[in-house]
Amino acid sequence: MTWRKIIIDELGVEAKVSAYIPKNGVAEYHLLIQANSRENIQKAREFLLGTNFRGFTISATRLYSETPVNISDEIGQKPLGDYALAEWLYLKNCPDTHNGYSHLWDIGMRAPGNNPLTETKVLLETYEQKLATAGGEFSNDCIRTWFFVDDIDNNYAGFVKARKDNFEAIGLTEKTHYIASTGICGKPAGHSSIVQMDAYSILGLDEGQTKFLYAPSHLNPTYEYGVTFERGVKVQYGDRSHIFISGTASIDNHGNVLFHGDVASQTKRMWENVDALLLEAGASFSDIAQIIVYIRNESDWETVAKLFEDKFPKTPYIITHAAVCRPEWLIEMECIAVTPDGDRRFRDF
Repeated sequence: MTWRKIIIDELGVEAKVSAYIPKNGVAEYHLLIQANSRENIQKAREFLLGTNFRGFTISATRLYSETPVNISDEIGQKPLGDYALAEWLYLKNCPDTHNGYSHLWDIGMRAPGNNPLTETKVLLETYEQKLATAGGEFSNDCIRTWFFVDDIDNNYAGFVKARKDNFEAIGLTEKTHYIASTGICGKPAGHSSIVQMDAYSILGLDEGQTKFLYAPSHLNPTYEYGVTFERGVKVQYGDRSHIFISGTASIDNHGNVLFHGDVASQTKRMWENVDALLLEAGASFSDIAQIIVYIRNESDWETVAKLFEDKFPKTPYIITHAAVCRPEWLIEMECIAVTPDGDRRFRDF
């Protein structure tokens, strides 16, 4: 993994880039663009795609803003630091359907309902039907989900129940598996929904290409405290592996929140948990391509920013103001990693 920073002075834009570039095969890039206006985000994107990334496919984007407008790829989370807006882009130099795989990124899905239970139910059922129409199956082909829940302290329970009920109905239980996921506070774009969902699925995977991550020395199965997601997942290809770490906080392997009221200690325990998951996947912090950090209290930003600057001086990351699903949790992070440890039983990426 290589990293670099691009400053576009005339736009007041900063772009952090991570790249996985093998000698042969597909090159992948994760970009985090930060600016103070949507116009300059767009100009920076057009500039970068016309110079550094000409001919690349944009597979997924997400824009973080305190005041989202009705754009499908935008979520209401305030980026903290020097910029008012941040955008994540995932690019590669091949189409999303390539080498027998179809990579399906669905960003910014919303549903009517005016309550988190109904909206989550409709979102999952609609997405499952869409995936089936494409020839896929949610339980086998969905790799990762993100759920952004407005006013999460009051709406989380309804979301959790709807997801659990849906999973049971389609045969996802503690005896099978769940889906890697993040459930975090965020205001859906357009302000007419409570829940917004993103998902990533892959059609064409062979049996054995996905491995769920548990790190039992540090974490417990989520069903033990009433929720239904996996801690992480590794997808192996012939020439590399992708690792998706779910939203992870300061928790022990009995489901207890650790270090109440101490954001620095919670951050360090969170890192321990992520490190344990990466180690189980054969990876380390140096393999991380991007990180999204969520903090409950904006006043903790300076402490958290210093910790991350020291720990991840090159890795692209952003810190947003977003409440975690338990009030006692002050911070949560998720990440994506890429490693060269492929499995030749499978086709290349």
